[in-house]
Amino acid sequence: KKKFAVDNLVIIPGVAPEAMTELPAPTHAFIGGSSGNMQDIINLLLEKNPKVRIVINCITLETVTEAMNAIRDFGLEDVDIVQLAAARSKSIGRYHMMMGENPIYIISCSGRGEEIR
Repeated sequence: KKKFAVDNLVIIPGVAPEAMTELPAPTHAFIGGSSGNMQDIINLLLEKNPKVRIVINCITLETVTEAMNAIRDFGLEDVDIVQLAAARSKSIGRYHMMMGENPIYIISCSGRGEEIR
């Protein structure tokens, strides 16, 4: 918050989904890590707003699998998956070699507006 001079940012300490229970219903939610709680986090988001738009950033295949399982289990819609790859240059003598970074998966989806089962 201080580093980026973001005065309107409110930091909620804790682990999701427990730390989210008292928050108001979101219109959009961004999941940057789930600590293995993907199903519970998405369940709470849908309880608060059945039409919530969710964006999930994944760097591990296990998290991609958890996200896709949750999308299937909750019947989420408008699913879009993007994989981004980046590379950083490294000096090798008088040359520059591009070294690949880990790919990032960005998965977005929406609730159907129905009560969860």
